[in-house]
Formats: sequence, C-alpha cells, structure tokens
Amino acid sequence: AKAAASCSRLQTEGVMDLGANVCRRAQADCDRCPWQADCWAYQNDHVAQIPAPKARTEVKTLQVDWYIYRHGNRVWLQQQPEKGIWAKLWVFPTNALFESDAAINQLTRISHRLTHRLLHIQPYWVELTEAQAKSLERMGNATGQWLAIDEERLELALPKPAEQLLRTLFDQNSLL
Repeated sequence: AKAAASCSRLQTEGVMDLGANVCRRAQADCDRCPWQADCWAYQNDHVAQIPAPKARTEVKTLQVDWYIYRHGNRVWLQQQPEKGIWAKLWVFPTNALFESDAAINQLTRISHRLTHRLLHIQPYWVELTEAQAKSLERMGNATGQWLAIDEERLELALPKPAEQLLRTLFDQNSLL
C-alpha cells in the first residue's frame, strides 16, 4: 500500500509539473508532451480552448458617504452588522447624524476595491460642538462609540480605507 501511495504521489506530481511547464493555457508546447498521441485536445484541434477561462465575477460599484465626526482628539465610529461589507468592523457613519448646524467639509473622494465591489467613498469632516458630542454619547454603544486617535495605534478593528484615512488626517495634523 505504501508503494502504491508513493507511486500515486509521484504520478500526481509529474502531472502537475507537466501542466505547469508543457500543457499551459494559450501556451501549450505539444511537441514536448509525452501524451500528445493520446491527447483529445490535440487530436481535435482544441488545445487553445482547454481549459476554458473562468468567468469573471461582475464588479459592482457602490457609492458610500462617510461622516467623520470629530470632537477633541476623538472620532465617532459605528460597528457594522455581522453580515455584509466589513462585517463587525468599525466605520464612520454613512448617514448624517445632525442637521446643518454642524460644520461639514467635503474631503477628497476615495476609491477602494474589494473582490467583487468597487467602493467610491465620499468622506465628510464634521467638527462637533460640545452639545453634539454629548448627544452622540447619549446614544451609547448600541449605535457607536468614540475612538481616541493615538499616533501609535488605533484601538478598534477598522477597514483598511478607514484606517488609512485616519492616519493620513493624523499625519496632516488635521486631528489635533
């Protein structure tokens, strides 16, 4: 049984090497192939069609607004649901939480590619008054929480574009 398993392993390895070096999609080297006489694709002139290319998954484009609410050296984040994009990660609110009395500044739009999504993220910088900050605190942890910005580390799990945006703003001294 050991000899059969060893032989099977060597045969599998040989076929893998053959596929990697001789029988490649769109670059088959049939003249070097030891199985040319038995190859269905070669005999039927289908070498260029096998294997068929994988169907590409359609990339959906999504528009997302991020409201970066800042008070002092803190920003307000909300945890995403268990399912969906960035499940259970902390992100900026995607809807305005205050009426127009807050000072809102539009920042440069960010594009971020996920496997099957292209996100166009429009961040807005919002300086909160003391009363607005206290209003967010009264909402409690059910809807979000404050994140203290620390140069060395960010305390919550953030998606990459949110972390990069915070670090960029911090580096520009926008958060202090």
